[in-house]
Amino acid sequence: MSGLSEKEERDAVDNVTNAMFSGGFLDSISLLVNTPRGHDLSVGDFYEQWLAGASPKQRKLPISPGIIVGLLYLALVYGKELWFDQLPDVPVCQAEEAWGITRAMYSCPKESRPSLRYVVRRLRNAMAHGNVTVHVLPAPPSTGAP
Repeated sequence: MSGLSEKEERDAVDNVTNAMFSGGFLDSISLLVNTPRGHDLSVGDFYEQWLAGASPKQRKLPISPGIIVGLLYLALVYGKELWFDQLPDVPVCQAEEAWGITRAMYSCPKESRPSLRYVVRRLRNAMAHGNVTVHVLPAPPSTGAP
């Protein structure tokens, strides 16, 4: 038994399933791009045909929270293990904007002024121990532009 609540278990299964779904979409579109037909088929037509073959129980976006969890795992767990010493050991508020963390919301109850290394280590631990939840914000209203 995993010790997860029913909701946590369902969310974890959804993350894994959705990551596989997204991976399948990327595989299919990558194969199509390298064929003569890939230049004649619209994105919408490809998506409809792909959905028909994938047979999901409901319409899904090809990029899902599951793939986001996978990318975070790759970036944080794998990246931390290989390149942790290259992270600047500076307070998060002093980290360069390029790190993309200065506007992130995080909680570090044991550290009032956490360093970038500390936050990345804690994020890595959360990812490695399966203690992560992805909240996808609703898309902004469409402007009609492509």
